[in-house]
Amino acid sequence: MRIKYNKNLGTLIIDQEAYARKIVKRFGLENCKPTRTPLPTGYIPTAATKECTAEMRSYFQQIIGSLLYLALGTRPDITYQVILMSQFCANPNEEHVQKALYIIRYVNTTLSTKIVYNGNNKEGFLAFADADWAADKITRRSVSGYIITLAGGTISWVSRKQKGVSLSSTEAEYKSMSDASRQIVWIEGLMNELHFPIKTIYLCCDNQGAMFLASNPAQEHRSKHIDVNFHYIRECVENEKVKLTYVPTNDQVADIMTKNLPYQKFVVFRMKMGLILDDSQISLSNQVSTTFAKYIKSKELEKSLGQHSKMFDRVQDIEVRGYLEEVFKYYERENDKLTNLLQANK
Repeated sequence: MRIKYNKNLGTLIIDQEAYARKIVKRFGLENCKPTRTPLPTGYIPTAATKECTAEMRSYFQQIIGSLLYLALGTRPDITYQVILMSQFCANPNEEHVQKALYIIRYVNTTLSTKIVYNGNNKEGFLAFADADWAADKITRRSVSGYIITLAGGTISWVSRKQKGVSLSSTEAEYKSMSDASRQIVWIEGLMNELHFPIKTIYLCCDNQGAMFLASNPAQEHRSKHIDVNFHYIRECVENEKVKLTYVPTNDQVADIMTKNLPYQKFVVFRMKMGLILDDSQISLSNQVSTTFAKYIKSKELEKSLGQHSKMFDRVQDIEVRGYLEEVFKYYERENDKLTNLLQANK
């Protein structure tokens, strides 16, 4: 890993370009056809129907193993795709091998990708959590993903399949928020030990039903089956360790950790994570991340969330059996208003 610090610009840049070149050379793809995304948009792999050969299994595992080190080090833009294909390491087929090589073709196209942290933009921690409900067509389990940024650059990212089947998109998002909250609390504890106390960290979500469940301890028949450990997010919200913030789906950066996105959305989210392809993009990346952080924490948004908190108080007086039905109807009426407000703050 290479680390570069520019005192004049106040930037810290990390990359693994040398290692990425080794991967490309190892699998003979130096002169391959370029690709713009790690995997084709909307691609969903299926399990092999026949037993693979030992040679194919070993070759596929070598590809995935090489990419994992890169994805976990400085390349969050390929994390979802590598984790997605790694589930077939025990019995891959020819299609799986070709798609794994497809990821390497993308790596070859974006060899100079690096993460930039800009200390001059005064941007603190910002977290995003998202889920793709029933994304796995084999097990019907959802995929969770979260991203945490600091100074405009990603410092922590996760993409993983949930351990159990979620019965709704709200439940899947709720579990993802709980996963992100545990990492947030760990970061806050680390910063406190370093004598840089952090009072709260914003957690951006795009599912208002999940936000409601996290902000209200009342239990209802639609959520009583959710395991106790996922309700940890409620304690974090109550103690103000985590502050929930709504963002529209088109601005949910963690979406890049849950599915294969089209190029236009993929490249925007890649830049919002602080990833750039060359030094000429540093100023643009900083401008995007700073503007986005201000938009998340705008006063108008705080005012809107305050209006929603009044609704939460009113819900407590509603009969428990039917209160969620009224809440969901309320959100359907208010969703367009909130979305228009967020877009106006861009």
